Amino acid sequence: MTTRILYVNNFCNQNCIFCLGLPKKLQNFKKLIKEADELVISGGEPALSKDIFEILDFCKSNKKIKKIEFQSNGAIFFYRNFLNKILNLKIVNEFNINFSSHNKELDKEITQANLFEYKVKGIQNLVDAEQNVRLTFVINKLNYGMMLDYMKFINSKWKDIKIQFSFLQFEGKVMKNLSLVPLYSELRPYLLKALGFAKENNMKVAVENIPMCIFPEYKEFSLDFFKKPSNRKSFYPKKTIKKCSRCVLKANCFGIPIDYLKIFGSREINSQLKEVQS
Repeated sequence: MTTRILYVNNFCNQNCIFCLGLPKKLQNFKKLIKEADELVISGGEPALSKDIFEILDFCKSNKKIKKIEFQSNGAIFFYRNFLNKILNLKIVNEFNINFSSHNKELDKEITQANLFEYKVKGIQNLVDAEQNVRLTFVINKLNYGMMLDYMKFINSKWKDIKIQFSFLQFEGKVMKNLSLVPLYSELRPYLLKALGFAKENNMKVAVENIPMCIFPEYKEFSLDFFKKPSNRKSFYPKKTIKKCSRCVLKANCFGIPIDYLKIFGSREINSQLKEVQS
């Protein structure tokens, strides 16, 4: 399968502190769509693109495409008429919603926008319409301490929704403010509590961009766990270190993000690996 990311615009109604940086050049969507079996529609905020319905119509005419993921912060789906217009096309397979806090004030601090109620209602509208929804929680220094409370909020409001804990990427604004990046060892106890709650309550959770040695107790929640690295490319550049060779999880783990190692080194990883070596 060939997966392509289509950036449809370069503006957004939020200004997230961990934004990767808007693309300098937008792709020719007709050319890119013809190359894809699976398509991720992104931006900016793609729902704000003036061409979004032309793009979705073109996707629908291309029978080669098997899956479309629509990335959004969800605020636009507050408006049912707009959402229904997308749903009537019956072309989007998954809505990936950036929802990195359940707390209104923290959400405002992270996104530098005042859209919390719109996003919550937008997510509810998607759920009410029985859509396939994934909430992405971008782990950073401001929110990792509230991961368990986040899980409790989601479980009480949208019990069957999917959640993805994604460690922030070393791109865009993050590179200008590395104080946003928590150490794996710092977030580990909070991640374990959140995953423990998820397991107890049968929640659908995945963890991305954190090596499994940080949470071996709940390794089954790792996106890497069920597919060996030899069978699948990692989206993020990663590498193993010497001690990884003795880890019982090595067959399923891509290793540690290269950028993380460059900035923080491997000392804490070496320490954590002692607990999971064969």
